[in-house]
Amino acid sequence: MIYTRPDYFNEFKCIADKCPDTCCAGWQIVIDDASLEKYKKLKGDYIWKVMSCVDWEEGCFRQDNEKRCAFLNPDNLCDLYKNAGEESLCKTCRDYPRHTEEFDGVREVTLSVSCPVVARLLMERMTPVKFVTEEHPEEEETLEFGDFDPFLYSIIEDGRAAMMDILQNRNLPMKERAVLVLGMAHDMQRRINHRELFACDQVIAKYKREKSQEYVREYLQQKSLQEEEILTKEMFPLIYELELLREEWDDLLHKSQNMLFFSMKEEFAQLKRNLTFGNQRNRKWRFIWNRLWYISFIPIFLAACMMDSFLQRHRWRFTVPG
Repeated sequence: MIYTRPDYFNEFKCIADKCPDTCCAGWQIVIDDASLEKYKKLKGDYIWKVMSCVDWEEGCFRQDNEKRCAFLNPDNLCDLYKNAGEESLCKTCRDYPRHTEEFDGVREVTLSVSCPVVARLLMERMTPVKFVTEEHPEEEETLEFGDFDPFLYSIIEDGRAAMMDILQNRNLPMKERAVLVLGMAHDMQRRINHRELFACDQVIAKYKREKSQEYVREYLQQKSLQEEEILTKEMFPLIYELELLREEWDDLLHKSQNMLFFSMKEEFAQLKRNLTFGNQRNRKWRFIWNRLWYISFIPIFLAACMMDSFLQRHRWRFTVPG
């Protein structure tokens, strides 16, 4: 089994009750079958607490009226962990914020930015992220892959690597990197849809050329600020389609939308100009701007390679000629 991890992976350490948020509230924590069986075999007085705090029919932990896990005490610590030990945690609680995607012979392990500690790790990092690959021949696959297409997987993997190289090229403005990656996603998806898989290598090579960067630069120079604002307004509603975990999320989105496009429109435009064209005094803010772009748009870029509906729905038609 081959493992791929970001190079900051081992820097993560849960800060428990010192966290400004908690991963034990706001969402339903699903319990794996092995842990459910283990809970049934617990002994001692604490078994009654476990029996009442687990929703055995749904296979998850019960929540109180504030959507806090039944085991989460007022100090934001886990009573199950405290009374039954670390081995009592279910797979979800053991793994989060670690996230694993398994393919044929490959496990890609990342850290979810929904965790404040992980977000801080990324935002404070000054160097580009690298990925570490290790082989563990003693470990076996745990999933059945059925009609797994290794050639398609290889192409998407090459495309993703090229996108990461473009996004980490700090010699290019972030806006140019974004357009290059979305253009590559559009062109690759079109060829994948038509099963023209061999042509994807040509697409990747095309978007890595300096000539493509020059084309994007000229393309953006011709775009007016009004056109950019229209595109931004069209893309903002995408955020409303994310899974709603907390009631205050919609209110936050409405306030953000109002700030960006109405009440603080000019202030936000000036901030963007400062971050884009500022001198060395703005270096820190430009760096934060780059990290925010990187964190926010990487998932959209990668999803765009597999979701033609995203591109069709938002009328994205940009492509580099040649």
